[in-house]
Amino acid sequence: MNPTTYNYRFIAKVLEINHQNSSGTILIEVSKDTTDIKYKIDDLLFLKIQLNTISPPKNPHGFDYKNFLERKGVYHKISMHQNTTSVIRKGKKASMEWRP
Repeated sequence: MNPTTYNYRFIAKVLEINHQNSSGTILIEVSKDTTDIKYKIDDLLFLKIQLNTISPPKNPHGFDYKNFLERKGVYHKISMHQNTTSVIRKGKKASMEWRP
């Protein structure tokens, strides 16, 4: 996804929440001032962070980003800062090798 002024944005698959198998997609926002975080497609991440709902537009006639993401199956987001993640596995087969 296109970055904003302050964040890089990614869509990711959810595999597990609170030690229970889960599925879905989520919006991940990574602060641009977190320069040492470099993610690549197919990296498997372990996140300890709170899920947030996506806010509706503040302007009644503005672009409805929440509705846009819901049509893509994305209902929650997380905002990551330094020290909120660790990469468990890297590469194309990481999610295929994952076991709960």
